[in-house]
Amino acid sequence: MLKCIEQIEENAKQLNDVNIEYLHQMRVGLRKLYIAMQLLAKLSTDITLDDKFVYFMQEVRQLETKLGIARDWDVFTQNTLPPIKAKLPLIAAHQLIQEHANKITLQQHKQIIRLTQTQNYKNLWINFKDWLKDDNSIIDKIFSNKPIMQICNTILQNKQKKLLRYPKSPATQISDQQQHKLRIFIKKFHYTLNFFAHLYPKQNVTKYLKMLKNLQGQLGVIHDYVVMRNLCNTLLKQRPASDTQYKIGIGEIIGWKACEVDFLLIKFKKQWHKLRHLKPFWNDQKLSANK
Repeated sequence: MLKCIEQIEENAKQLNDVNIEYLHQMRVGLRKLYIAMQLLAKLSTDITLDDKFVYFMQEVRQLETKLGIARDWDVFTQNTLPPIKAKLPLIAAHQLIQEHANKITLQQHKQIIRLTQTQNYKNLWINFKDWLKDDNSIIDKIFSNKPIMQICNTILQNKQKKLLRYPKSPATQISDQQQHKLRIFIKKFHYTLNFFAHLYPKQNVTKYLKMLKNLQGQLGVIHDYVVMRNLCNTLLKQRPASDTQYKIGIGEIIGWKACEVDFLLIKFKKQWHKLRHLKPFWNDQKLSANK
């Protein structure tokens, strides 16, 4: 978890209005940290009784949510709109949509930058790191009760069982909300396996990690489409109802992205089938020689 905090702090120092990668990497660090804390909470109910742990977990979650809003606008303005505009017939509304989205994105970035400059934000990481480095840390007690490999195998086996409970073609057989939950599950599975990867033979882990990463990326694009529709509605609410050209431009952008998602669903279905039939490698494994 210290590495996650280091990633968050280093990227927070570099935040600016131009390069969106720092905010993205900061959010990735927050997400990994939160998932690690969720794992600890599942391993031991004792840690959920620790007031500091509960406070840190709530703060990390709130930060991740705030950065998520800014990241959604980043994806929309930097990754979604430009390629669609380049392929569609040029109309003035497209540029106006881009300008409006850029303005909101800039506002979101400034809010995050101001947040990272507050003393409360800085104190959060100072206190969190002190808690983690405590010699009497409850985390040490959790891992002293059971062999680490037994813990890892159990966690990964439970993830695999949950995966197999999903439909054979989940992206087309479940609602947008359920798709979102599936994306979160795959993301957690990916990060969890990544946490434990050094304990297993590299050749066994690599293939599984790659497949989870691909599925996470594909589900991310599908989710971006759902988010994009919401962001487009936000933009529409800020325009006069009589602005027909603006509505047409929004409709063209949503329609283009919808076609991309339809093609992506075909690829996702094949990847999902492969993952469901991929043999788990984590049972009856011994610690790697590097541990």
